[in-house]
Amino acid sequence: MKLNRALKYLDLNKSSYCYQSRPRSEDKRLFPLDVEMEKALKEMTGYELTLGYGKATPYLRWKHERIWNHKKVYRHMSIMKMLQPGPSNVSGLKIGGCV
Repeated sequence: MKLNRALKYLDLNKSSYCYQSRPRSEDKRLFPLDVEMEKALKEMTGYELTLGYGKATPYLRWKHERIWNHKKVYRHMSIMKMLQPGPSNVSGLKIGGCV
């Protein structure tokens, strides 16, 4: 029996049948921290420490005159344990919406 007929009988695509998974490296998505951004984040003091990554991104761009991506700022702040806790849903009230 030909492969195409057998796959049609099994209702299976040829690409699914021939698929070979590649071994995934654990370090594929891990990049070292940007030394310059790490230094800039460590320099933050006082009120600046209360900023979340959304407000910290334009602040860092302004203060250090560098263009840093908000996703990169989030990743660095997350690794450095500088992220603020998100809003909490106190006693079932909706935050920012109609009740």
